Amino acid sequence: MVVTDGPPDTDVHTILAQHPQVSLVVTNDAWWGDDYIETLNGRQRVAANLVRVACAEVGNIDWLFFLDGDEVALLDLDVLRQVPAEAPAVRLWPLESVAQHSSDAGRVFKRLLTKRELRSLRRAGLLERANNARFFHGHVSGKVGIRPRPDTRLGVHAAEDDRGNKLEAYEDAALRHLHFESPTFDEFVRKWTALAASGPPPAMRDRRAEVLRAFPDVQNVDDPAVADDRLRSLYDDFVLEDTDALDAFGVLERIEVSVPTWTPTPMPSQVLIELEHQIHRHEQLPKRLFLPATRTTEFVAARRAVEVQKATGEAAS
Repeated sequence: MVVTDGPPDTDVHTILAQHPQVSLVVTNDAWWGDDYIETLNGRQRVAANLVRVACAEVGNIDWLFFLDGDEVALLDLDVLRQVPAEAPAVRLWPLESVAQHSSDAGRVFKRLLTKRELRSLRRAGLLERANNARFFHGHVSGKVGIRPRPDTRLGVHAAEDDRGNKLEAYEDAALRHLHFESPTFDEFVRKWTALAASGPPPAMRDRRAEVLRAFPDVQNVDDPAVADDRLRSLYDDFVLEDTDALDAFGVLERIEVSVPTWTPTPMPSQVLIELEHQIHRHEQLPKRLFLPATRTTEFVAARRAVEVQKATGEAAS
């Protein structure tokens, strides 16, 4: 697992650095240099595609999945092995955690619903509009995994070729991921505080945009008790859900995340060493080269120029 994280969180980074199957990339100011990307999605794409290039250079890596820190992949390895060789990508359909004040928080998830189910929830007053974009607080398009190749790009929710064309992703009901979208009040505050400070507001649906706009004002309130009360009102008004009512309609799943469904095979040490070498090699390049819009030929030429310049400088010194 490759983890990319921003300014150092000493405790988290210490734990990650001690894990033999984790490679940590700290994307702080020094890492970005003069090539900082203002938007959160842009920074995510740079980090994901730097790792994608490194994996492609190693050549021994079958699949690469790009997930946020509040997401967990649910993979059926038998299904994954049967994906046709010509398929460049697979889609992971989302299950979203239910927001609640309960000890069950983080264990109960919503699935994408059929039109009939959505209409039933709307008639029951549990949904304003009969669509999954209203039922889910977060994204409904899921995440993708790709075969790491030079001409395949990782977007946040889609795979593309180096001309920007969306690639068709193989789908199977057994390929899913969990999205812990504000399952508790504390997680709601943590996530939206970070999002409000992440740069220019990303594109989002109207209700989420309203929450994001409210956060800076709440954070500027001097009285902690008043600020806490306003944050709880935001959570209750925009996020909190009626778990019992949703459960009665049969639209929820209970998943115990702490119980593994399979035991991962450790990456061989030589492959891991080569992967980390390729990550460090490509960290030296201008970060904008890793945006999906960069054509493969352009990337290879720019990489060659940088490495030649570096070798020439080292020889001269």
